[in-house]
Amino acid sequence: MADQESLLNLAADEAAVAAFLADNDGHLSRDGRDGAVYWLRIRPAGAPAEVYYVRVAWSAYPHDAPSVKFADSIGGSLTVASALAHCREPIPVGGRDPPVRLGQLLPRTRVMTTQPGPPFALPAMAGHAIAEEVRQFGQRGVETGGFLLAPRGQCTVTVMAFAGEAGIIRERLLFQVSALALDQLFGFADQRSCWIPAQFHSHAAGAFLSRTDQQLGLRVKGFTSTVIPDFANPPCRVTAWGWWRFSSEDWIPCQPPQIEGDDLEVVTFDEEGVHAQ
Repeated sequence: MADQESLLNLAADEAAVAAFLADNDGHLSRDGRDGAVYWLRIRPAGAPAEVYYVRVAWSAYPHDAPSVKFADSIGGSLTVASALAHCREPIPVGGRDPPVRLGQLLPRTRVMTTQPGPPFALPAMAGHAIAEEVRQFGQRGVETGGFLLAPRGQCTVTVMAFAGEAGIIRERLLFQVSALALDQLFGFADQRSCWIPAQFHSHAAGAFLSRTDQQLGLRVKGFTSTVIPDFANPPCRVTAWGWWRFSSEDWIPCQPPQIEGDDLEVVTFDEEGVHAQ
């Protein structure tokens, strides 16, 4: 059985997939006994007179590939050989493009390498600024996030980068940043001689690292991730957020950063570049 997060993610994407199939003379049905199983009726583009029925079962969505089997009808037998008769074309199945839930390992992740010395520190206004950004999107019912930058050789954050629009996906249970948008931010950090000690993103309710966060986050040794809970009315105190630091193998709970410094530049990044707010 799929976990609860996967079931919620599937439910969130179901309408879009059903609409896509309907536009292409297909049909999507959720299995009545298992919410992580779907039945598809599809027609190959090269043979529109033929109809195929496909059972797609997810154990973890969207980060694991599904089990795909052909059937003789919606909810029908999976062992009838005729279900595969004349099947000549590959059927594209699976979730969305590989997500970058605040990223994957990219060539420029050297800017995220931790610096010698104590953990990073945040200016006093950072908590209020992040909470306000989270609230604006949370009241629309979606997650958001960004990154914290500090000058190389120093520990106090001086730049806060909020995610923009191009290459950014925001949903109730999902926040994704494209590889190109991340590369724009990493290039900006290089140009400004900054390193990136931490990322932040919001959740609708609790301050926890979901399975998706753990597996698809930026898994760089020493990198910090924080989750801001209750995105419609988030706390501005950083001690009320969840904090984790990546070891060589896993995310380990850690203490929130110290509060020090007053200067904080706010920018927005996406696939179109990095811009001052």
